[in-house]
Amino acid sequence: RIFGIAKDDFSGDLAELTARAIHPEDRAEVERVNRAVITERKHSPIEFRIVRSDGSVRIGRAEAGELTLDRDGNALTLTGIVQDITEQRLAERAMAESEERYRLLFDHMLSGIALHEVIVDASGKPVDYRFLSVNAAFERMTGLHAPEILGRTVREVMPEIELSWIDRYGQVALTGQPARFEGFARALGRHFDVLAYCPRPGQFVVVFHDVTEQKQAQQQADERQAELLHVSRLSTLGEMASGLAHELNQPLSAIMSYASASVRSLQRNDFDPMKLATNLNNIVAQSSRAGDIIRRVRDFAQRRQPRLEIVDVNQCVQEVLGLLHTTIRHAGVETVTELARNLPTVHGDAIQLEQVLVNLTRNAVEAMLGCDPDHRRLTVRSEAPSPKVVAITVSDTGPGMDDKTMARVFEPFFTTKDNGLGIGLSISRSIIESHRGRLSVTPSEEGGCAFTFTLPASQSPGGEHVPQGDKEEALDRDLLTRR
Repeated sequence: RIFGIAKDDFSGDLAELTARAIHPEDRAEVERVNRAVITERKHSPIEFRIVRSDGSVRIGRAEAGELTLDRDGNALTLTGIVQDITEQRLAERAMAESEERYRLLFDHMLSGIALHEVIVDASGKPVDYRFLSVNAAFERMTGLHAPEILGRTVREVMPEIELSWIDRYGQVALTGQPARFEGFARALGRHFDVLAYCPRPGQFVVVFHDVTEQKQAQQQADERQAELLHVSRLSTLGEMASGLAHELNQPLSAIMSYASASVRSLQRNDFDPMKLATNLNNIVAQSSRAGDIIRRVRDFAQRRQPRLEIVDVNQCVQEVLGLLHTTIRHAGVETVTELARNLPTVHGDAIQLEQVLVNLTRNAVEAMLGCDPDHRRLTVRSEAPSPKVVAITVSDTGPGMDDKTMARVFEPFFTTKDNGLGIGLSISRSIIESHRGRLSVTPSEEGGCAFTFTLPASQSPGGEHVPQGDKEEALDRDLLTRR
């Protein structure tokens, strides 16, 4: 059956079998092994190809057994075992080809890939990990070479490695839960975007990209964007300079008046102590008022990196209305605030959010300058449409905008003002989007425009944290990188 020869059609002669069934390229080796068994008593297993009468080719494996000799010492019979190992060898070949394809893919992938095993202490805590396999991209990105690190631990290779990497990878290897994150490897001086997963208990694979250049480019873009926002705020303050000077002059004039009255009373030696105390208290109050004005201007004008914090949006509204108090009053605009109580807080940069409110409020005031003074009303409303969303609306009673203008109002450098740059609303939308929010405009119920921006809530009205999944981490990244 193995050789494809019927029993009745075979004489039993070994030479005949070799000539009839062994592949021509393998016959010489089979004959050599047979001679060695007979003449030298060397029993060596051999593999060879079998060509059957139907033309099919099989792979056989033979091993000689007992050799029987005649009285003169000549070979009479030779027993042995022959196996058809075709399927076994085909499976091995397929496995080898698969492994070769995997190795080629592994070595030629652009992503760095490495297989490790985690090392734990007596309590089961991850304390190190060992390099088992790395690809060419790993070597290229890290500067570490396979012959120098395979079989060694990361703390042997990089003694200064941060323990946070070991802890994070250890959790992946021990729990089986994959992890995706960006991190800075101080030992290598590079930023990496990493995916780690567990192929089997106690091991982990990392697939990563070097994002150092992107990080550096983004940092430069962030610095330019921060400078643009700063220049925009300074430009706004420059346009408000006369109003701010008037605003500051009021408490300073009051201080001067109360101080002069107090000095005159003391010089007459007939002063009323209660009246003097009242004057001094008024001086303190007006000094505090002047200090508040200076603080608002200083905070709004300062140049700094974005600062992520929990923000009370209602407080931002009050700060902006205080900063623009003189501008609004001189324009003859009535201010209405409808601020929701127990409004959820948001996660972001308070100064940037105040910059948006300043832009929207000043635009609303300017839009009403040509209207009847008795019908100039600015309304600022805050609300929580849902537990996870905070909304702020700034609306006016101005002439409004046609559909064409409303469709283009957020485009950079688009403006309807004679002396406008057309960047205020564009910057405002960029800031809100960097906070994972949305800024939009609709016609106001009172005839003007209503600009509304929404932001994800960071806390519920009762103060509980609002679950956002990975959104807060993404917000931190976006606020610093997008805009």
